[in-house]
Parts: sequence; C-alpha cells; structure tokens
Amino acid sequence: MRNMPKVPKGWYSRDVEWYSIKKSRGAKRGRTIAYSSKATSDLIVMLAEDNPKATIREIQQMINFDGEAEKVLQAYIDKGWGEAIAYEHLDRKVNIMSNANLECESVGYFFIIEASVGNARKYISSSFPRIYQYTLKIKKAHRFQTEELALRFIDGFNDYGKYPIINPVVKKVRREFVVEEV
Repeated sequence: MRNMPKVPKGWYSRDVEWYSIKKSRGAKRGRTIAYSSKATSDLIVMLAEDNPKATIREIQQMINFDGEAEKVLQAYIDKGWGEAIAYEHLDRKVNIMSNANLECESVGYFFIIEASVGNARKYISSSFPRIYQYTLKIKKAHRFQTEELALRFIDGFNDYGKYPIINPVVKKVRREFVVEEV
C-alpha cells in the first residue's frame, strides 16, 4: 500500500478527499476542500443517494451524530454551495484500498550464496562472518536483492582474505505467499 500523506490540520482522517464543485478549465476535479474517513464518506453518500433531491444544507441537517460529516458539508456551505443538490455535486476520491483489492498471492525473489565447507555445500549465514558462518537452512541464509550484490559480497570477502568463500555459487530463491481458506 502506498504511503499516505499526513492528515491536514483540523481534519481527522485523509482516507477520502472532497473536491469543490467549481473546477478550473480542463481539470478533472476542483480543489480539495475537505477530508474525511471512509465511514463518514459512506454516510454522506448514502444520505445523498436516499434523498436525491436534497441540498447539501439539508443533508447536513439530517446528520445528527457524526461531527466529521457535518464538518465536510460545512466546508461546501462555506464555499457558497449549500443550496446545490448533494447527489449531483458532491465529488470525492477514496484513497484507501477496499476488500476487493486484498492481495491473495505474493511472489518475491532473492539471492543466496552456496559455498563449499569441507566436503559439504552450505549457505552463507546471515550472521557471516561472525558466529555461525554457514547454515543448512535457507531461512537463515544471507539474502541479497540482486545477483550483483551477492557477487560483490563474495568479491569483498575473498579480496579481504580472512574469510574466503570457497567455490561460491549464487542461487536465486523464489518465495511465495498464498492465502488459503481454513
């Protein structure tokens, strides 16, 4: 999920941006005049859909428990659009992901180094060159984002000479996460 900007002063959430009715020539939307949570946005839209002929001021009067919704509609009223039909003119953009966009699978790749240790082949440990230099487990192996970084790691230690990596082979590892029903 992308990083969300900080919430502007005086607003509770930035999940939904509300835009002015009037927009400049060629623009898709007007300027941002208010922010709200998704729940508040859903409440305002639901009231506007249930009362398609109601003005923004009338929708605000229907809200008696959500201060954030009243504040969003007050921003429209302060701009002089209180008598506009809410159903036709309220413009918003939802910034959060819905459940329809839940990621069910994720595949990633990383690289590890396999080296000779005596007569065996082992992986370079994530704690190399400290305590445990080699491991048999992939999950404890030193991970690299690219093959180039792994090769530079090998060259760096072999050039240093104190901890030579014997017969290194860089291997690509595929990591997959899948959400399964229980």
